[in-house]
Amino acid sequence: MQITPGNGGATGAGSDVSSVTVSPDTSVSVTFDDVTSGGITTVVQMDSDDASYAVEKGNTLLAAYNISTSAGTSGKITISIKYGEVSGNVKVYHNGVQIPNSDVDVDTDNNIVTFTVDSFSEFIIVDAPLVVTGVETFVLSLLALTFVGLGLWLLRRERRTSINLA
Repeated sequence: MQITPGNGGATGAGSDVSSVTVSPDTSVSVTFDDVTSGGITTVVQMDSDDASYAVEKGNTLLAAYNISTSAGTSGKITISIKYGEVSGNVKVYHNGVQIPNSDVDVDTDNNIVTFTVDSFSEFIIVDAPLVVTGVETFVLSLLALTFVGLGLWLLRRERRTSINLA
């Protein structure tokens, strides 16, 4: 059952279907594995003050919603949220914790992020700058030191060769 759009989506019981999808907001779609009793699914857009913990270290807020339902559900919940243009990479926060990038599907052609969760809460989408991580920094430092050492070794070898020729 697809319900579009509005401030709340009627969520009917879905024991006779494999899943129930509601779109209580034009930018958000929620798919339930199983709905055991009907209810209302609500999406409330959050302002940037409420999403401040995710907007740090140069992150730019793309979208923030508080999603809830009064329907009885079981199984996983798949959420799709439209977001604006990005310049870095998209990160999703749920209950104040970043969802691992490997668990988030980012459709860059349509600017839609999709992820699966067990519960509702605040969902915050940010544009995070591309940053070199600590491990990558360590590897790059080792490579730089290796090249410096190789260059010094070649210079020393060349100097010995020119002294022997003279």
